[in-house]
Amino acid sequence: MSDTLVIDPEVIEWAVAGKPASEPHALTALASGMPLLVLMHGLGSHEGDLIQLAPHLPAEFVCASLRAPLRAYEPHDGYSWFPLSLQPGGVTPETAEGSAATAAEAVLDWHDALQGRLATVGAVVTKTALLGFSQGGVMVTTLLRLRPGVFSAGVNCSGFVAPGTFDGDAQLTELKQPLFWGRDAADPIISEAAVQLTAEWAPQHTQLTKREYPGIGHSISGEEIADINEFLRVHVLSA
Repeated sequence: MSDTLVIDPEVIEWAVAGKPASEPHALTALASGMPLLVLMHGLGSHEGDLIQLAPHLPAEFVCASLRAPLRAYEPHDGYSWFPLSLQPGGVTPETAEGSAATAAEAVLDWHDALQGRLATVGAVVTKTALLGFSQGGVMVTTLLRLRPGVFSAGVNCSGFVAPGTFDGDAQLTELKQPLFWGRDAADPIISEAAVQLTAEWAPQHTQLTKREYPGIGHSISGEEIADINEFLRVHVLSA
């Protein structure tokens, strides 16, 4: 894997008030003061996946669904934020260390560039929230750790936290930024080690909202989306 990864701005899927939008329309909406919700898909998926949630999320947001910077490895199609081991037992926290930070830096570079573009017209993204599924959930927690205080809140769906210590961990512990963590306790993909690490880390470093959804496996349910809506309204839109 290259030491530097890049988010391709040409393939981002945008939505404004729950409806598909062009990039110029989205930037105009952001310049008017609408908050941004960054969507990050799971392993083997693409930017067209989570953008389908936009009509079911609060209409006050501009949604930007990013494509992960790496091609997924066999047998997966689509894209990947970082390589994972295919060892029996599913995803382990060790497979995300280091490489998760590299991918998250690419997202930060993209977000900084977006702020720079808006600055040219005297505007700024007022609030940015994060929502990710599986690998995308690892991106959410990693971004909070790399830039404490920059993002208003994070939503981690069926994901986990990368192991190791990040430079921003201490500050994040002080800030206790809001984090939603939703999953099925019987998720067949995420290993028990990854779940245990997240269960220990999240309440120590964030203001955690934890929910379990029996029977959904490795997916997102309608009930979870309703809970995410409430979380975003309380911790982002009303904050």
